[in-house]
Amino acid sequence: MNKTVLYTVIFIVLAVAIGLFIKGQSGDTFGNSANDFTINNTDEIHRIFIGDRDNNKVELIKQPNGSWEVNGKYKARQAAIDLLLETATKIDVLYILPDAAKEGVYRELAERGRLVRFFDKNGNKIKGYQVGGIAIDNQGTHAMMEGFEQPYVVHIPIWEGHLMPRYMVSERDWRDRTVFEIPYDKIESVSLEYPNQRIHSFILNQKNKEYTITPFYETTTKINTPINEAAAQQYVTEFKRLVAETIKSDVPSQLRDNKDILPFCVVTVKTTDGTERRVDFYPIPNKNTSETEGLSSILPNGIPERYFATSDKQVYMVQHLVFMKIFSSYASFFDK
Repeated sequence: MNKTVLYTVIFIVLAVAIGLFIKGQSGDTFGNSANDFTINNTDEIHRIFIGDRDNNKVELIKQPNGSWEVNGKYKARQAAIDLLLETATKIDVLYILPDAAKEGVYRELAERGRLVRFFDKNGNKIKGYQVGGIAIDNQGTHAMMEGFEQPYVVHIPIWEGHLMPRYMVSERDWRDRTVFEIPYDKIESVSLEYPNQRIHSFILNQKNKEYTITPFYETTTKINTPINEAAAQQYVTEFKRLVAETIKSDVPSQLRDNKDILPFCVVTVKTTDGTERRVDFYPIPNKNTSETEGLSSILPNGIPERYFATSDKQVYMVQHLVFMKIFSSYASFFDK
């Protein structure tokens, strides 16, 4: 055997050995190797656990209809679920950490890491790993497969960023933020009450795709001209999906300390199955209005950017640009 052939054989043997080391010397009890972070088929995933060292944890459970639930209490945000499942299929090893960097990463994972576990419909663990901070070169995220001691830098190919924010541990961050999600043909009536602007308040009723609009208050002069059917139909379609910017963890001080304050608007939707949803909207003071002045139905610039929306003891923060489409008025349904 000449030297060229010998060197070639040695090179191939070394390459295979290095490859086997990176792939992990053995599988864990669930058949995963040290760098096998990817889940190829997310349809197998029916439960996800995410927790940190401060005992913050969430459990995401897939429902029979395909939606997800958070901690057995709330509907989960589908966009957040989709992003997590996409991450599960695309996460990959960028490079193996050198021995000199291991101790620092071990410490980081122990103090600030998040444990992620994916389970199938029978409760068997598909995969589990720890996710840590961003790598020193800002090109990936520290991670280590559960049951192994070899940390890696992982990433999503052709994407730059830190992966840990995708593994949220706050229940509130996972919750669905939908305020209204009602198909137009399921709406029986909508009432809008403007306590400080009564003339604009109204009640819209729908029956067999025919609409009637009446004043909310008896003191409001009734308009006797024919209603604009197209405007009424367009209005009820706006309730198809209206989503809040965020969910508040507790009642804001502006509402808690001003219990007698009137809302800017009260929206009540009754559906054909007999259910009813009421949401009260309170303008949030903008930077031109001190919080000590309380809330006002008309802010200095005339239109608030955001509102606190309260419903069933839940407080949302919503944007005016999103919800303005339902802040209609009695006269707007009639041709001038």
